[in-house]
Amino acid sequence: MNGHHNKNQLKNQAGTLSETDKGPGKPMRIGVFDSGIGGLSVLRYLLADCPHLEVVYLADTAWMPYGDKPLDQIATRAAQMLCWLADSQSLDSIVVACNTAASSLGLMDAELCKLQGAPVSQHAARDKILATGVKLFEPIAPTCHWLVKTVAPGTRVGLLATQATFEAQRYTRMLSQLKAPFEAKSVGCPGLATLIEQDHMQSQHRAAFDAALTQFLKPLLDWPLEALVLGCTHYPIAAAQIATHLPEHVKLIDPAHSLREAFLDACPLLPVKRNEQEEPPLNIWVTGSAEKFEERLQAMSIQRYLATRRVLKIAPVNIDPA
Repeated sequence: MNGHHNKNQLKNQAGTLSETDKGPGKPMRIGVFDSGIGGLSVLRYLLADCPHLEVVYLADTAWMPYGDKPLDQIATRAAQMLCWLADSQSLDSIVVACNTAASSLGLMDAELCKLQGAPVSQHAARDKILATGVKLFEPIAPTCHWLVKTVAPGTRVGLLATQATFEAQRYTRMLSQLKAPFEAKSVGCPGLATLIEQDHMQSQHRAAFDAALTQFLKPLLDWPLEALVLGCTHYPIAAAQIATHLPEHVKLIDPAHSLREAFLDACPLLPVKRNEQEEPPLNIWVTGSAEKFEERLQAMSIQRYLATRRVLKIAPVNIDPA
């Protein structure tokens, strides 16, 4: 089930926008948006292949978890986050890492945007961003396309998702639209992202984490599944723990891989050569406590996701409702 680009091919693309897009040698500047630390599991793949990207990371920790809130509220909040990034950070692209935000906003094929019937204000926010020339990327559409191209007919593919992503059914609708030749079954996992954000899979709370995971996986194991899509950016952080609850033959699928491919396909890049110490530092903005976010990064060894990238600052930001 490995349908991804050759690693060397990706390495040859790493660094700046093509001359026709921005001018030679000027690094591309992107924003990555997530509800918490989960988006760093996506950013690691972008940095691996494009180490000289300038990155602004926005974590809406004041509102985390997204997945346990009503979809209309999530859509309004996510639109505010996207507009803040587009209006204040001089970005070339925005990566909506959060599956729940992507589900609520309908950042996918135009046909599905029509199906979702989102309020005009939310579409207007997205249209406003696109009109500035900023590219938007999200995980759902590329993951569904990759699954349809790669997964063998008749395979049973499970999806672990937040409750809101499960209720939105964007994965299910898109797979149906693409006439997926395999069976798919999704399960909502209320509270699981929060347990991971708080590092309960590695602490004295591991028993509670395992109990919750056992409950969520039971309908998929009874089915039984043959592959599992980790439909929340937080879940790959706990991939090793999740794997212990599954038979060895079950393949874990991280949507970050397909999101990375969509990004590289849409953004022509020219190679640049710099020393590691010249890589742009990472700026992290959080809507909640900067101190708590930094503590989580250190406690969970999240720095390993950032390769050699230095975190310049973790700063709080107040994003008022529109």
